[in-house]
Amino acid sequence: MKYAALNRTHADVDLDAIGRARDLFEGGERFRKAVATYLPQHDVEPPQVYKRRCAGAYYLNYCARVVNFFASALMACPPTLKSEPEAVDAWWEEFREDADGRGTDLVMLARDFLVRALVAERAYLRVDFPAAGELPAGATVADADRSGARAARLVAVPTEQVTHWLRRPDGSFAWVLEHERREELLDLDDEAATITETWTQWYADGSARRWQIAYSAKSKPTSSTDVPAVEAPANPCGTIPLVELSLKPELCVLTHVADAAVEHFRKSNALSWAIDRTCYAMPWFFLKSAKKPPTMGTGFYGILGVDEKIEWPTPPSAPFEVIRTNVADLVQEIHRVAEQMALAVDNNAAAAVGRSGESKAADHEATETVLRAYGQALRDPLERALDLVAHGRGETIDWDVSGMDVYDLADAKTLTEMALATEPLQIPSATHRREVLKAVSRAQLPHLDEVTRQQIEREINAGVNPEDTARKTERDSSMPPGPGEADDAPKIPKAPRVPRHVK
Repeated sequence: MKYAALNRTHADVDLDAIGRARDLFEGGERFRKAVATYLPQHDVEPPQVYKRRCAGAYYLNYCARVVNFFASALMACPPTLKSEPEAVDAWWEEFREDADGRGTDLVMLARDFLVRALVAERAYLRVDFPAAGELPAGATVADADRSGARAARLVAVPTEQVTHWLRRPDGSFAWVLEHERREELLDLDDEAATITETWTQWYADGSARRWQIAYSAKSKPTSSTDVPAVEAPANPCGTIPLVELSLKPELCVLTHVADAAVEHFRKSNALSWAIDRTCYAMPWFFLKSAKKPPTMGTGFYGILGVDEKIEWPTPPSAPFEVIRTNVADLVQEIHRVAEQMALAVDNNAAAAVGRSGESKAADHEATETVLRAYGQALRDPLERALDLVAHGRGETIDWDVSGMDVYDLADAKTLTEMALATEPLQIPSATHRREVLKAVSRAQLPHLDEVTRQQIEREINAGVNPEDTARKTERDSSMPPGPGEADDAPKIPKAPRVPRHVK
């Protein structure tokens, strides 16, 4: 296969856009290496000044904060896994705790899966069976387990690594091309690093083809170079082992916030550069004789030979205020575009005073709607990945993934206030009371693990029942229960009162 043919990409693959999204999300050193891409040189700016401006540039990473907020909020209601039949091999419990062979549990792997989709609009997982092709004919299941042939792993595949595909009418893949590029120094004596490129084409019937070429970084192959075919990897899944999470454009966070983030970066650095260049005023002396300057301490000053006076020239402040306001508006716009209307409100006393629990809850409705959409988009790929693992292991298991659909983003104080406000109403519903108490408990104790949280909710379910609610409704809410009049205590008739003068 020709090198140029393997490097063709699908029309929907935009490597520049994916790289830009990853720069903005990762920030740090990755962004600094590409800072000139996002900080253009002015048309009359000297090269040495532009170089200094790039060296002092900084990037405030709001993109990662927004993306991680959605991912963390989604996993506050983690996925629930059920299988048919329910009793599965003990290996699956180990798989949940270490899904990728590197100690990452399945929930965290799902979170990373979503994060990559929020950044690049698409994300991929590959089901790998590392030792699948090493067993001799006639090997038993026990032999396969001992050799690790059935030890499936879920591998995160970078979005830019899936370069071409063909879809069937139902939207599933007929084939997918995966391109992996690795650059490393194989030996300390080598003059240049060795680049190894591997292309793997997966087919819907489970078959695969693979091509690989290795070359020095100093001698890149030409478009007409023949890339030799190599042995294809074993694939016991029976179909394409790649699972895709594809978000609609309106749900991809970086699609919406990228332009605002770049503009915020440019305006923030423009303000910083202007402050550094103009806001440190230098004195100028107007003297009749420049040969007799006044005595000064450290620093610079200027002398003009006119009437004796001293000034501290400074630039007008109006342009700086305009830029500062624009930078603040861009921060608000980043959150607003990301459907976080509540987080777009300035966190100051004036904005917070007088806001009721109901209005705060309304602020979170848009975000909760988006979270439910993410949960719906993530459930099917996770379920398909588990089904592929089961099929590759030779097991007949039907997995069902649920959860990630109930969210309450209100803080503990707001939920507690709302719960206390509904208490005088004495709503005759045990279910309502249970759910209110669960919501308050989750908000007050967000650090608990899932096992402890479920135990608390079971205790709440056991402690609140319809009979309790009926008795509370009958009782006068203004009078607290007296001694011995607990909700679950039997009602004992009181003896008639006897006047003291009766003997």
